[in-house]
Amino acid sequence: MWFDDLSCEGGVLIDVDARHLLLFTELGQFSLEQRYAYRAGLLDAYRRTWGGWTVSWAYDGIGDLVAYLGEEPDQVRSERAWWDGLYPDGGQRPDGPVEYLVSVADAGRCRPYALPFESCPPWRLGPRLLDRLDSRDLVTACSAHPAAGLHLDVARRRAGLWSIRPLAGLAQDWSELWPGWELEL
Repeated sequence: MWFDDLSCEGGVLIDVDARHLLLFTELGQFSLEQRYAYRAGLLDAYRRTWGGWTVSWAYDGIGDLVAYLGEEPDQVRSERAWWDGLYPDGGQRPDGPVEYLVSVADAGRCRPYALPFESCPPWRLGPRLLDRLDSRDLVTACSAHPAAGLHLDVARRRAGLWSIRPLAGLAQDWSELWPGWELEL
């Protein structure tokens, strides 16, 4: 029995035959600012100490570990019960620290939006996100390092995404969420 992708906070898979180390962790004991540096340092340290091995990060968390073993990642997927809007509770913007940075490139300009912690992961809304972003969220600089960022190139229908947290099946769900859009992780 596996943990689901929202409950599992970390894991390591060691494939001795292929000399592959695959890992992830939520790094919850560190502030967001520290998590990026810690993950980079962790990967660097493992690559140095596991000489001759491939060391890689499981960006999909437990889903990547299960898939590596030849099993279906669906068995570790938690229910996708995201709300319909960008914010819970009737669409009111909650206060709180920045969780997501969304940049939208369209018509020769790029607009950055900072979304608070209680926001729905913006990539889960699909193209509806473009209609739900509000001028109240426009920023010229982030007050804190966000947990994730999504860049949308509207003309090319391309998206780039980075995250310190596991993406919980996003690559698998992408074509359904964003029909006709290309995703770069």
